[in-house]
Amino acid sequence: MGQRYVVVNIDGEDKKFHKMTPYDRMEVMEAQKKIARAEIEAGCAKLPAEQAFVELANFDKAFLRSDVIGDYIRSAAGRLDTYRRALEKSYSKEQAETILRAFTPTEDEELALTFELWGIALPKEEPKKEEKDETAYGEEGPNPQKPAEETYTPPAT
Repeated sequence: MGQRYVVVNIDGEDKKFHKMTPYDRMEVMEAQKKIARAEIEAGCAKLPAEQAFVELANFDKAFLRSDVIGDYIRSAAGRLDTYRRALEKSYSKEQAETILRAFTPTEDEELALTFELWGIALPKEEPKKEEKDETAYGEEGPNPQKPAEETYTPPAT
């Protein structure tokens, strides 16, 4: 399983960011579910009881299959909470806050660290495909070509 933390150099000092555990996953998922369910319940307040029950049951089933952690770590608040959790396993809350205020990664570095802390492979960018001109001979496509400029010069007589 490898090392249980990632070392990041911040202001010339190495800091340990501990990787997330199954307990961290469960806590985050439960917290996110609670927030989302409260929103659904508020939306169901005006519905008949039977319909509200069905809506909530559907939410509970769908929530288990949703990418809660992925959505969470793609948000700025989720990444910050991840770093706070990771640091507070080795440092006090005050120390973790100080470290985070000095932490200035690029967006790519931030995403790479977050994905590594959660044990998720960082999605790779797919190379862009060249667009093919699928118009038939003689048809003009979405970007018609300009006719070539006339370059013929008659011979001098």
